[in-house]
Amino acid sequence: MSGAIPSLYSSLEFLAVLLLNNNSLTGPIPLSFSALSYLYQLDVSKNSLMGDLPSVFTTNMTDLRFFNVSFNSLSGSLPTGLSNLQSLYSLDLSSNYFSGHVRTIFSALTSLQSINISFNFFTGYLPKIGFPRGAQSNRPLQQLFFRQLRTASSTSSTPALACLVPQ
Repeated sequence: MSGAIPSLYSSLEFLAVLLLNNNSLTGPIPLSFSALSYLYQLDVSKNSLMGDLPSVFTTNMTDLRFFNVSFNSLSGSLPTGLSNLQSLYSLDLSSNYFSGHVRTIFSALTSLQSINISFNFFTGYLPKIGFPRGAQSNRPLQQLFFRQLRTASSTSSTPALACLVPQ
């Protein structure tokens, strides 16, 4: 599949899984995805998507557990609505051009088990996650990847840690 993401998907309001990875999709992630309130898994990785991650679509997707937008050309700050995805289990934002401070968003996502923010332009530091996660979470964080974080003032990469958190 190539071109823009078809608007057809937005009319499938009871859709639970949408896997559009490994295509030649271009353009932004449609704002109309906000209608997919029953979505459990969204994978648009390995495409040529551009633009910001729309804040409007993270507001209604409260059942979203797996979210993968890796290997695209998405940019900008992460929407604050991302912190509303309390059921989110796995988040992969790697290999994009995201920037901004990450602490606020990740501290609110208490169900996360796997985070990959490698190859982006984030600043700040991650909050205490894992070891254990606290009363709100059933399980501690299991995977955390944040290697080769790029700084906004440089095109070079700064090696950082990639780890598998022991159980």
